[in-house]
Amino acid sequence: MFQARIFAGLLIAGFLGGVIMSALLGFGWWLVVWFLFLASLFGVLAFLKPDLGRFWLLAVFLLGLSMGAGRLEFASVEKSSLPSDEDVVLVGKIVAEPEEREGNTRLIVKETITGEKILVFTERFPAYFYGETVQLAGELRQPENFETESGQIFEYEKYLAARDIGRQFFYPEIKKVSPAPWSVLGGLIRLKKTFQQKIEKVIPEPASALASGILLGGKSGLGEELEEVFRRVGISHVVVLSGFNLSIVASYILRALFFLPHAWAISGSVLGVLFFSLMVGGGASVARASVMAILGLLARGYGRIYEAGVALVFAGVLMTLWNPKILIFDLGFQLSFLATLGLIYLSPLIESRLRFVPTRLGLREVISTTLGAQAAVYSWLIYKTGNISLIGFLANIVILPAIPLGMLLSFLTGLAGFLGSFPSLPFAYGSYFVLGYIIKSAQFFARFPLASVTISAPPLWLVLVSYGLLVVFVFWGIKKDR
Repeated sequence: MFQARIFAGLLIAGFLGGVIMSALLGFGWWLVVWFLFLASLFGVLAFLKPDLGRFWLLAVFLLGLSMGAGRLEFASVEKSSLPSDEDVVLVGKIVAEPEEREGNTRLIVKETITGEKILVFTERFPAYFYGETVQLAGELRQPENFETESGQIFEYEKYLAARDIGRQFFYPEIKKVSPAPWSVLGGLIRLKKTFQQKIEKVIPEPASALASGILLGGKSGLGEELEEVFRRVGISHVVVLSGFNLSIVASYILRALFFLPHAWAISGSVLGVLFFSLMVGGGASVARASVMAILGLLARGYGRIYEAGVALVFAGVLMTLWNPKILIFDLGFQLSFLATLGLIYLSPLIESRLRFVPTRLGLREVISTTLGAQAAVYSWLIYKTGNISLIGFLANIVILPAIPLGMLLSFLTGLAGFLGSFPSLPFAYGSYFVLGYIIKSAQFFARFPLASVTISAPPLWLVLVSYGLLVVFVFWGIKKDR
């Protein structure tokens, strides 16, 4: 059993490493063939000479490298057959919930003939809906990389490629061809919109936008000014539905089903997490968090110990198998994965060394989880963006304890809103108070001088050294605690 785990671990490590190496080296199928040849060579040597049994481990690892490199190459084979920088007329279906920003609406349209996805920027009005078929007329463009404020080149083309998007339309002429047919996902999205409208009816802006953000994901309704405030103080993650938010959702669903037999409650919670993930869009971080939450619920249902680290790796491998590009080009997925690793392995070690901090109001837990998550993402975030929030640690300690209560009261406000505005008012007042506390706290911290600074990105070797030190700290801490 132990040997099987070692083989599985080496195969998974090799697979993930193969995806990364293929993206960095760019040798294409030659790299796949080379790793496969080495795996076969060491496998034959281990078979012919049993005293070289450790060669089996190397053969398995090399096989994983070959599989990972091959999976990325398979995903990269597809090239767009649509023209670029030309005026065209296309027909397609809106295949994701329209994302309404302060100045525009963004649609993802799947072209009817080729099946390729196109990112469309259009005016906020008229409104568009998931599942509608539309005709687009305008200049179809290929995405272009651009330089960020820190002087880095953001690989926008690859970022969109990770979402299977190869072309863009900027404010084309749009005609609705046919309305959206009924579908489960379409119904869930409409339910989400109705739920948001119930909240907006009794909670004024920007608190209602924050309520929708922490409960349903998406920060587009906050407005550019408040978005910038959240970014400066390092709390943008609270309005991006992630493992933190979804774990609260799973916990509340399970508690709400307390009257059912245990197995039924677990099953209902799993279904609730699945429907919730579909309703909020099911992005990379949401999908990862959903897999982890479901594994945790199933582990609880079968009476097994839930090993969060194993679940995280399992979720990451599944998502990389499905779309290997997210491992390389999706910063949100990378940060979400690293933050969860920090919560699993760093936070418990930090908490055990903060015994002088009182546990009242969960202060010790908040500090340890904040430190663990931020330590895990800090180096990579600086390397990729060049932005540092110097006040983020303190802001998270002050603000994060209010998020679960804000989510609960916002949910009860929207739910009671289906009965009418009057029944939802008691929850709305409570929500407004908690959400106002979050907004005012963020604005207070954003006023600090140098709350956020932009620096040039450090070299990659320095980033890798910093993570090596974190790994050493984890092994040292686990050994000492034992």
